[in-house]
Amino acid sequence: MDTHSTLYSYFTSQGRNDKPLSWNKLLAKENCYPELQKEALYLIKTALGYLPPQNDYLECCPFIRTYIYQFQNGLINQASFEKEVSQLIQQIRNQQMRIENRTRIFEPKDYEAYQTLAPDLREIARVKLCEFLGYQPEIDHSLEAELIIRLSYFVDNAIVGDASEDILFFAATIALYRKTWFSEGEKFANRIPLLGTKLKDHKTYHWA
Repeated sequence: MDTHSTLYSYFTSQGRNDKPLSWNKLLAKENCYPELQKEALYLIKTALGYLPPQNDYLECCPFIRTYIYQFQNGLINQASFEKEVSQLIQQIRNQQMRIENRTRIFEPKDYEAYQTLAPDLREIARVKLCEFLGYQPEIDHSLEAELIIRLSYFVDNAIVGDASEDILFFAATIALYRKTWFSEGEKFANRIPLLGTKLKDHKTYHWA
């Protein structure tokens, strides 16, 4: 068994279910303040703690760039800017959870993978996640998240390094989203807080 490849399947949650994007719509959106793309990605990563795959943020980025332009030019105040951008970034996160099927019901093979894949890292990964979340999640909520942390220790199928902060934010987001989804439903899962730096607490933007 190629442990790295098998673990990676959990990083992508058994394969993404992306829908093809309309080129006409995509090109139209990309013409909306494209010079502010770097700033938009900075805000997404700041609020989430990690940067999702490109397909998950492409549709929302033009709106984020528009709010950046309006904020920079005094057309909206900081409170409105932060509220609107935070809502858009929530949409990006929720779309990623949906596309990657992060709320699927685990099968026996998943629990087997939890026990057998990189077992030397099982306790290390769980402790990392628990410390990051501040509580001990149920395995049904954290199985994929813990396997993602285990994967982050691998380079060329060898165990090296440590879990990055980006990986921990991503794993924690999955665990918390699943916990809320199964205990309170999709509506509340989609409203869980963004785990990165709250934009209202991030007073100085790097372009200011």
